[in-house]
Amino acid sequence: MPLKEISTLEQGVGELGRPASQRPASVQTPDMNPALLTTFLENALDGVYVSDSKGTLLYVNPKCEDITGYERDELLGRSFAELKILPEEGSSNAIELLQEHVEGRSTRSVRVQLTNKAGRSVSVRVATNIIKGVDGNVILGLLHDMTGHESADEALSEPEQRFKDMSERSLVGMYILQDGVFRYANAMLARILGYGPDEINGKPVRDVIHPEDWPLVEEAMHRRISGELGSLHYEFRTVRKDGEIRDTEVYSSRTVYGGRPAIIGTYLDVTERKKTENALREWEARWQFALEGAQDGVWDWDAVTDRVFFSTRWKAMLGYAEDEIGDTLDEWDRRVHPDDKIRVYEDLERHFRKETEFYQSEHRLLCKDGSYKWILDRGKVIEWTAEGNPRRVIGTHTDITERKRAEEEKRHNARLTAALEMAGAVCHELNQPLQVISGRIDLLHLDSTDDRIQASLAVMKEQVDRMGTITRELMGLRKYSNRDYLGNLKITDIHQPPEENRE
Repeated sequence: MPLKEISTLEQGVGELGRPASQRPASVQTPDMNPALLTTFLENALDGVYVSDSKGTLLYVNPKCEDITGYERDELLGRSFAELKILPEEGSSNAIELLQEHVEGRSTRSVRVQLTNKAGRSVSVRVATNIIKGVDGNVILGLLHDMTGHESADEALSEPEQRFKDMSERSLVGMYILQDGVFRYANAMLARILGYGPDEINGKPVRDVIHPEDWPLVEEAMHRRISGELGSLHYEFRTVRKDGEIRDTEVYSSRTVYGGRPAIIGTYLDVTERKKTENALREWEARWQFALEGAQDGVWDWDAVTDRVFFSTRWKAMLGYAEDEIGDTLDEWDRRVHPDDKIRVYEDLERHFRKETEFYQSEHRLLCKDGSYKWILDRGKVIEWTAEGNPRRVIGTHTDITERKRAEEEKRHNARLTAALEMAGAVCHELNQPLQVISGRIDLLHLDSTDDRIQASLAVMKEQVDRMGTITRELMGLRKYSNRDYLGNLKITDIHQPPEENRE
């Protein structure tokens, strides 16, 4: 830009920074530092342009290029009207403003809509001033981009009205606090606190907080107002107008009200919920105590997320410490004996299909030491989803390893008893024939004098006597088992005679 045009801008730029009412219609410009002014113009955050009295652009800074979308070479020597930057509805304002400046009648600013090179509408505020230059008067103008600001300004009261409408219809208390005082409280909050709508506004918040909880509330308010915490959710006790103490839950965050920091939030009366929660905790504590006292493990399964609560006793039953087992269904599933798993899940599915009132299964679980314990697993669905699927299932684990061992021993002894009974019956049937054979051998021995026959009869006699000994031993063992039960049975060499038959 020529030095004479730069020098013309100095005072005009300064005058544009003053209120319009304080600006003269035209000013004389003293000499200045051209380099300093050029730096200022080229880095200005607003668009700066210079035009002659006909609107032909003589100078534009980079911000003008940004706002209009045109390069500097496309703008210089042409007017905004020629480039069709000004829409028809905005042209009259701009032309009128220009004419007023030429005639020295005004230094006001107007807001117009420009159309940039891309065809997009841009809201700007145009401020102009007449400068007497070396070659006559020129127009110095500023373009301030208002895009985004206009709609926010115009809609400023709309969200406020929406907030008020929403809060007055809300089923929760809503409030704005500033300087420790209720600046706004909706009808529900007034009802929660037992006040009329006109009584709560302007009331110090401390008046409705339980004295023991005030330090907590005061600290929370300070941390939000100071900006240390953006938002906060916590509980405290409220004192109603009639003196009744209620449990309260608030969600609050920092805001600006009347140009100063404030707190906006919601206020919930959770007294009944707290009573229900306390009653539930007491019931669960009694239930847990009863089950733990019975030496049963307890589990509580969220069937939607597969998260499971395993009691301390449940874990100890398998040899684990409290922190050695997690809270997923897999902790149980991977410990079920492979031979039992299919049957266990079949039992569970039958209950889920509501074919059984309770789930019950006896299966083996792997212990920490590598051994297996027999577990009686019992449970029941106590909550269902809307689709009819189990949501929550609770149950118990009972260690039945000793019972299973006793049952197996009983079955083993029963099998052994049956075998001995059969052996005794067989021996009884064999005993009489053996006696007959033994007698016949004795007679033959008396009748024969042949040495070979005598030798054969001796061998036969020996074998018959041996068979007789065996049958007597088995019959004696049968008597012993019937008398003393198999729990005290002691297996010995049956080739040795029972002690009661020994001489």
